[in-house]
Amino acid sequence: MKVTSWILTFFLSVFAGCASQPVEEAAPAPEPSQAQRDLAAGVAKYEEGQLNESARLLQASLKAGLSDPADQARAYKYLAFMHCAANRIAPCREQFRAALKADPGFDLSASEVGHTVWGTVFRSVKSGK
Repeated sequence: MKVTSWILTFFLSVFAGCASQPVEEAAPAPEPSQAQRDLAAGVAKYEEGQLNESARLLQASLKAGLSDPADQARAYKYLAFMHCAANRIAPCREQFRAALKADPGFDLSASEVGHTVWGTVFRSVKSGK
């Protein structure tokens, strides 16, 4: 019986000690920068079909200094899509080159790379042709 009491006392003291530890609150997420807000708005405008406004916002995000290479590549990707869709292949290639320069690991999704225009251009740029 004494062993059982001792075990019970031990576990209660361990759990009581855990419960008395202060809980650290997570730091609030930092506010997105103007460049990040412009990128998000530019992508949203692209998805809404407002391509002129999308291009303006995406260029503004790059000019404002997107710090994350993946974000930079994403902005360049959407700019490339718009050029390719308008059959402006040379500027499309330039935007894909910029995306790969910003983020060498950048790639398109399976559905994007399968697109008949920009998929072909992207594969060509990525292979160095």
